[in-house]
Amino acid sequence: MKNIFAATAIFSALVFASPTFAVGESEPELLKSLPASKHTLVQAIQQVAKTGEVPTAAKFEYEDGALHLAVYASAKGLKADAEHNVLKEFNGDPKQAPWKPETEVFKDVEHVSRAAEYHALMEISHVSLADIATKAQAEGETVVWVIPMVVAGAPIYEVGVVKSGKLQRVRYGLLDGNKK
Repeated sequence: MKNIFAATAIFSALVFASPTFAVGESEPELLKSLPASKHTLVQAIQQVAKTGEVPTAAKFEYEDGALHLAVYASAKGLKADAEHNVLKEFNGDPKQAPWKPETEVFKDVEHVSRAAEYHALMEISHVSLADIATKAQAEGETVVWVIPMVVAGAPIYEVGVVKSGKLQRVRYGLLDGNKK
């Protein structure tokens, strides 16, 4: 059953994954708000990982007039498939120190589907979300999101970075972690 569910999730990712990622209501507002964050995406991912859960996606977004920092996670790690896991989001105000996210366990179809896709892709990756975010950050870029996805049949991490004041998308291989 585990293999069937993982195969279905990966097939769905191959068919339905979009190479674009919404940054919320307003890209200009997101870019203006990011300097107010007291936390990096890497720090948030590491904070969630310290709970014993496995981060599967992370993002800053500007929504409802405010900056948010969110990390999706699989509570039981990657040894339990998505069907037998607890898929959730840690979401909080990145302008507050310390970052104290609220936790939402996904129950709606849209979020469960998305989180299951991220989980299935992370199951096949040899590179963690934190590893990719750290690589991008080490290149002197502000990391805005790290999302596993499938683009043109290839599993990748799409990373949103701010470079020279502009939001850009950079891709890393999901299997090898190399910049594409």
